[in-house]
Amino acid sequence: MLGVREYVEQKIAPYVREYAPEQHTTFYNKLTYILLGTLDSCGRPWASLIIRDPKDESPIIQSENEEFHTKMKLSFQPLVGDPIVENLKDLIDYKANIAEDSIRDEAHFGLLGIEFHTRRRNRANGVIDNVILLGNKITADLNIQLTTGFRNCPKYIQGRIPVSYSPILNDSVSITKLELNSSTNNNSNASSLTSQMQEIISKSDTFFIATRYIHHDPNFSRSSSGVDVSHRGGRSGFVHLLHDDLTTTVRKPLDSTMSTSVRALVWPDYKGNNMYMTLGNIHSDPRVGLVFPDFDSGAMLYVTGRAEILFDDAAQEIMHGSQRCVRVVVDEAILSVAAMPFVWKFIDSSPFNPPLKANKNLRGQKVRFADVRLDSKDTVTLKLEFEMPVKYIPGQYVTLDFSGDRLLSQLRDAFANSYPGALNDDLIRSWTISSAPTTASLTENSFEVTIKAKPKGLVTTVLHQIAHLQIFGKEVEFTPNLVVGLQRISLEGISLNDLDVRLLGIDGDFTPINTEGFISKDVRPKLLFVAGGIGITPFLSTIRWLNAFPDKFIADANISVLWAVKTPEDSYSKTILKEFAEIQKSYESRIKFVVFLTRDSNLTPQTLVETGIEVERGRITQQKVREWCEDVSERESYVCGPEGFMNAMQKMFSDDFKVPGGSIHSENFQF
Repeated sequence: MLGVREYVEQKIAPYVREYAPEQHTTFYNKLTYILLGTLDSCGRPWASLIIRDPKDESPIIQSENEEFHTKMKLSFQPLVGDPIVENLKDLIDYKANIAEDSIRDEAHFGLLGIEFHTRRRNRANGVIDNVILLGNKITADLNIQLTTGFRNCPKYIQGRIPVSYSPILNDSVSITKLELNSSTNNNSNASSLTSQMQEIISKSDTFFIATRYIHHDPNFSRSSSGVDVSHRGGRSGFVHLLHDDLTTTVRKPLDSTMSTSVRALVWPDYKGNNMYMTLGNIHSDPRVGLVFPDFDSGAMLYVTGRAEILFDDAAQEIMHGSQRCVRVVVDEAILSVAAMPFVWKFIDSSPFNPPLKANKNLRGQKVRFADVRLDSKDTVTLKLEFEMPVKYIPGQYVTLDFSGDRLLSQLRDAFANSYPGALNDDLIRSWTISSAPTTASLTENSFEVTIKAKPKGLVTTVLHQIAHLQIFGKEVEFTPNLVVGLQRISLEGISLNDLDVRLLGIDGDFTPINTEGFISKDVRPKLLFVAGGIGITPFLSTIRWLNAFPDKFIADANISVLWAVKTPEDSYSKTILKEFAEIQKSYESRIKFVVFLTRDSNLTPQTLVETGIEVERGRITQQKVREWCEDVSERESYVCGPEGFMNAMQKMFSDDFKVPGGSIHSENFQF
């Protein structure tokens, strides 16, 4: 992949440290579950989910070096059937028989700290210096030589929280072990994954992958080798099982007509941080380990096998519309039924999951731009029109495919030299729908999306530039670096409807509205919407819907809206504030708006007060939230905006107001 090495060296390498930063160790210490990647005696990676009893005050990980956090102690009781037990046992007596600077391949490990409900994750890599077994409890001293000192992006992580913990007895767990690949193992006892294994894989929306990269050249330090463990997520069904030909998808795992030999799986490689740690490891060593937690039944499926990265035509042959995917042929599988002590509550799906459930008749239909409105210099509202009616719930997002457009493809290729992030841009974008359905059936032929220009954002810049050309006859230079790239291909004479844009789907759980249009009984009737800037968009759709269909606004429900804006003087903010004022008058105390002005404005607070909108100067603080929303701890909270804003609000609601994790919902526009 042209330019990727240079991009990683320039943009990523400075953040990779040989120690764990304080904020990472603090994060690790509070976790009740982590992921570990280890190697077995054959050098094969395995991924493991480590869980501790929330009542146990001792953390899974303890830092033993307060200054640089280069040494950590990890203590845990493995889940029944987890291959990590055998992997670590193999190392117990090894240390005494090796030279001080000699490191056995199997001593390397990878660590992933992840918190599903906040979508935060940090990674680390290191070497296991010592292993101690105390009955069925494992204590491992881990000497971290290389740590990924940065936070991974929150993409594709489904929101979940553990709601209860029950210790699991060994004799209550059923374990099935399969050796599948006779070409690499003389002890094969099966030719196919069991139907239960297939079902877990086919419905999964989350799994974890362990990979390895081992240097045997003595000129390299031991930190040049390592094991990594990472997260993969998507809509339920994003991992496909494959027939014997390794290209045909098994549509129904339990269908009696399916192949008798199902031992391979494949998933699309979605756009992430452009770090390529997992793909790079696979490129150097195809051996991988996967673990699929079944959050519903408590089963754990562990898999090890050989992976292959497929590009372009090879990827398209297996997964239509995918530019890159990863296929794994399974060598060994271990299924532990009812092994997980946690009962999990599902909160919401990641807003970045590419939709998989769109109606086949609707998916792929061409999108027409029926209207365009410039709300500010860097904000535009587009009215999208469809050939066939589509159904959406207020607060959901639409995913559009620009990959078939020749102009955007040319611009991506031309721009790649100056911005390597464009190298693997799939030209697929998701935006929240800002308008509300006008029919009680939630079905429309059109709706609006409000889009803010992003620095170095290829698609948003093209849309904004064409919109400005259509309306004013000239471009606007709000992203000079990208404009240089655009000037290589003229946009003059091009209209938005000249672009080839296709509908991929409509999805999203960031909404209190159910499929019938009512406020869901699964959420608290008292709602709190907190937005930063353009983050008001999903709330606009919800409030507009309830205003248009008051019968859907259940009697005991009420909404408080806190909106932080730099200035209310642009036409977009003024329009929204005027609309808010009218809605607030209609619903009196049931809907209340408060605007926080984070920058000085020529528009005086009194001007806003006259519209009925309450005004505060400065940022949204704990004190201000309490003043305007005394019962915040009793509300279902929704937060949307820039990443820093969202992190601060979520922490405030969780730590200061003690709002349960399952009642804090978030969505952002960072990726």
